[in-house]
Amino acid sequence: MLKDLKIYPGTEIKDTDYFDGGYTEDSLQFWYAVRTKIKPIVKAKMEYDQSDHRLVLHTSDEVKIYLSGCGSHGYGEGARATNFILKDCGFDPCEVNLKSRSHGPFEMKKGHRGINERSVDCDIDYPYRDSLKHSEEPIERFEWIKNNTELTERQKIINMNKLTTSSLYNCPPHDRKIEVSVNELKGLLQGFSEAMNYMQEALPDTVYGEINSKSKSGLLRILKQVDTSFKY
Repeated sequence: MLKDLKIYPGTEIKDTDYFDGGYTEDSLQFWYAVRTKIKPIVKAKMEYDQSDHRLVLHTSDEVKIYLSGCGSHGYGEGARATNFILKDCGFDPCEVNLKSRSHGPFEMKKGHRGINERSVDCDIDYPYRDSLKHSEEPIERFEWIKNNTELTERQKIINMNKLTTSSLYNCPPHDRKIEVSVNELKGLLQGFSEAMNYMQEALPDTVYGEINSKSKSGLLRILKQVDTSFKY
């Protein structure tokens, strides 16, 4: 039923219409199902009343999304879900860390975000820095991040990506060929496609434009190598 859900401007959709009980796991599942069907989130509110609490997300076309399993109780399950979803929506990470653990109602609105503000997230970035304490060798640092059981999968992939990107910048010549398998490339492109759903709203225009231009060129180069019938 969620797969075929249609979301129209100005409507309200609630996870409790599809799941019973308002559990955090249900809210996360509901978010994953609707996140690619909606316009960018521009405002978020944590609402409390005498018997319940809920996270309410507002899109740019006035859709309201109610997530009843999300709270702001310190470091509890509901607060962690709120923290993840708000960062996934593109809100400032430092503000999200404070508000999601505030033990009360709050409201957040999207404002202008510079690339420096976007990069500051202590919950995400510290493994990249800490890996330097274990080795100066990129492969050993990569393995330390990959095998660290204290990190979430999100922390791992972001910091492994950051480490690999850093190594590419320090690895001339820039036209050097890098080999990956077809399955590995498919996984990278799948992740890239998912990120592009939110990238333009989350980044300054100049930064997004540079990434967009390089991506188009790279994708065409890949396609020419995959499709051997292509004439050029």
